[in-house]
Amino acid sequence: MEGEKSEMLVQVGLYVQALTQMVTACGREGQLELNTTLPLMAYGLHESIHCLARGAQVFAERCVTGLEADVARCRELMERSLMLVTALNPHIGYDAAASVAKEAFATGKSLREIVLARGLMDAATLDHALEPLAMTKPGESSLAGGG
Repeated sequence: MEGEKSEMLVQVGLYVQALTQMVTACGREGQLELNTTLPLMAYGLHESIHCLARGAQVFAERCVTGLEADVARCRELMERSLMLVTALNPHIGYDAAASVAKEAFATGKSLREIVLARGLMDAATLDHALEPLAMTKPGESSLAGGG
């Protein structure tokens, strides 16, 4: 059932793209200050707004409402993300960070496990450096030199 609603939203998007092309073509038809296609342009814009609003509403009601994140799985995936290795560069340097990432990829271990096993950083500093939420706040992450 949810897949059908997703497909509906894709179809709405395609329909609105077509309406946008119609409005664009109508806009090219104007001569001087006269555009006889103005009613068609207004229809296309109104129809687009209506379809997008209704499509988003139906999708939200039937597919989004009630969804819950699997917090444990999200944390696991985040902690195993090799992209976080960039946060280690200011602390251990590019070459060491690249080496840690390669080992993590090859072994399936987390960046944290490898850095601690190699003794490259202490646990508290490492935890602060690898905190992704801090990376979303300008000036607060270790990448920006803060904290």
